[in-house]
Amino acid sequence: MQAGVYLPYEVAKRRVDEFASLEADSSECSACAAFLAAGIEAADAIRVSEKVLFDAARLGIAQVERDIVEAIYYLYEAWLIPCSRANAWIDRQAAKGDEPSNLEQFRTTRQLIETIVAKNAILRAADEPMFEESESMPAPPLPSIPTVQIPIQRLVERQ
Repeated sequence: MQAGVYLPYEVAKRRVDEFASLEADSSECSACAAFLAAGIEAADAIRVSEKVLFDAARLGIAQVERDIVEAIYYLYEAWLIPCSRANAWIDRQAAKGDEPSNLEQFRTTRQLIETIVAKNAILRAADEPMFEESESMPAPPLPSIPTVQIPIQRLVERQ
């Protein structure tokens, strides 16, 4: 994928990079809230990028290519990396009795991103073949159907 080819992706990537590069060591609650806000904005940018891509495909404006979809999936995963720093910072604020004003929004966003990453992992796994092309999965044996023999004499007796 070339830089600038898909602008919404580039915006989302830049937002995730900014979120990941921010320092998370200030003792100020407002700085923690700004860090969380950067994470929320980055997550929103990824979701917009994905929505625009699939809307464009649905409308016939663009064709969805696997590499851009994989790149967006990667952004969701990359977004989670700075979350450990965010949690540590949130814990430090809580220890002081402070809570960033956007804490619940950040937690909701994180839960959403974790769900998306899990869904994407399932989709990737479903897309991968279980066997190499040179291998073939043996067909399961057909269940044996038991044969029941009823003597003709019994059938005649019932009539």
